[in-house]
Order: sequence, then C-alpha cells, then structure tokens
Amino acid sequence: MSSEYLIQELRTLVGSADLIKRLKDGDDSAYSEAVLATYFSKMGFEIRLEPAGVESCKNDIAVRVDSEWINIEVKTPQRSNLQKEIEKNNQELFHVASEISVSRDVYIFLAKEPTCQEQEAIVKKTLELALREQQPAFGKCSEVAYIKTEPITKPIWIRSTMIGQINIGTTSYPDSLRPIYETTPVLFLAGVRFLNKKGADVNLSINIPFEDQRIISMLNQKRKQLSRSSMNMVALDTTHIPIKPFTKKHGEWVSRLRKAFETRISRRIGAVLLFSRLSYREKTSLHSSLFVHPNPYKNLPLSFTNKCDLNSYELPNTGRSFPTRSNTSTNPTQR
Repeated sequence: MSSEYLIQELRTLVGSADLIKRLKDGDDSAYSEAVLATYFSKMGFEIRLEPAGVESCKNDIAVRVDSEWINIEVKTPQRSNLQKEIEKNNQELFHVASEISVSRDVYIFLAKEPTCQEQEAIVKKTLELALREQQPAFGKCSEVAYIKTEPITKPIWIRSTMIGQINIGTTSYPDSLRPIYETTPVLFLAGVRFLNKKGADVNLSINIPFEDQRIISMLNQKRKQLSRSSMNMVALDTTHIPIKPFTKKHGEWVSRLRKAFETRISRRIGAVLLFSRLSYREKTSLHSSLFVHPNPYKNLPLSFTNKCDLNSYELPNTGRSFPTRSNTSTNPTQR
C-alpha cells in the first residue's frame, strides 16, 4: 500500500511533520489518521493535526466547522490474540488449495472453529468435491462445515493472502448458517488465489464466525483524551478485525457500541465512525458507518456528520491523482 500520495497531501496541513514521519516508518495507525485527515481536507474543512487536547494530551485530528473545532481520536485495532490463535489453528484448511489438481473456486463456511480431527475430514471432503466432474458441488462435514466448489471465474496469476471481512449478503452460504452469520461478524480467515504446483488456479476462502469484544475498552481509552468542552468523535479503523461497517448488520459490536453510549462515554463522545480499507493493485477503497449520539455538552453539527461518509471513496496506491466525489446527505443516526 503506497503512502506517497498521502504524504504529498499532508504537507499542506498544519502540524503534519510527525504524522509524515510515522507514515514513512510504516506505522499503520498513521495511515489511518492520514486517510481521515486528507479525506476531511478534500471535503473542504480546515484541518489541524495533533491539536491540544485535555490535560496536555494531543488529539489526532481537529476539523474546523464554522467557528468551532471538532476533535477526532483515531484508533487502529490490530488482530486480537484470539483471532491470531484461530488463524494459526486452521492452517491445515488453508493448505488444501495446494492439493487441488483442477482450477476451482472453493468456499468453506464454518459454523465454529473445527477440531484437528474435523479439519482432516473437511480437507478430505473439499478435495473430493473439487475433483467432481459435475460442478458446482456442495457438501458438508457433520454440522461443522459447509463446502462449495465451482469452476473458477476469473483466473488471477498472483499469489496473495489476506485477513479481512466478507460481505455475506453477496455470498451464497447455507440457510442453516444464516442465524450465526447474520448476527456475528464473519472472519475471512484465509483467502488465497494462486497457480499451485499441480498447475491449478485455485481461489480459496474460509469463513468462520468470530466476535471481537474490545470496543467498550477502546472507547473508554479514547474518551479520556477528549474534553467535555469540545465537540468530539472517535474513529475506529476496523481493517484488521472482523467487523463489517459497510453492511446492514454489524453484529455484536454495534449492540455494544450503543450500550456504551448509555454510560459516561456519552459525555465526551458525540459520534463513532467505523471505517475500513481494502487495497487492490491500483487503489484502496474505503467503507464506513457513522453512529451519532447526542452529547449532552456538545452535539456534532449536521454540516459535519453529513460528510462523514467514506463509502466508495478511493485512494490511489500509485500515481498522484486523488479522486474526489460529492457527498449526499443521508440519515445521520446510522450509515
């Protein structure tokens, strides 16, 4: 992911020297801050970086709206220990792509984390389905895994792996998993597409329900860096964790977020912006959801919240151009 464009844009913003240095050092949280700073700058707002916060703390970004400043605290949570453990424990499923001798799209939908014995059964069933002459083919291992194989659609001759989210609304999965997958963020556990040693182009995705329960502690941590006397927003970059801010159902994080607003968090935080980024070869696409809460001290103005919509906004991974787009007003309570 290239930071060249962001660095050029940041040079025009007040207080950007430290952020630029962190970007050059490969700091992922700096990338999240830079994305938001350049986005709001492109939306026509005056931006300051590292503005003075409460008790000599520095907030990440300040956005000027009319005569007042809105402080934004940015958090970029990394994978939790539990998520890392799940990824590590399911490597055998990941390696099934190297054993398939015909070009296939392969989807493995898990109802829970499988045991070692269950993984062996899943691998065996997946290979058997992939080799069937009649495609697409469907199968299951007990009630743990549902498997689908089909002829590959668009061969891509590169090898890549990624951990991220899956938009389950556009993916065919069994109805029996619907209660689980539509109430729990789905971890896109392993995605790989490559030409394997057997000469087959294989696209594999493994999906497992997974909950990340850290949101309240994150909001509490950021709340302490915000003043009651200012307008404040917390932005969470959920790129590395299984949250889907761009779908209608946000799983347990959303219910916990709303619950958090019933506590003293509401005295300092006027909104929470969830956003994520997905990188392709030439661009990084952004997706977001905004949750506005009426702060009893300072409400965020609609002229600001109506522009907190990063959906379909794109950053170039190469070159100098940075396309802008018009922002249309939508329901400010939830996007």
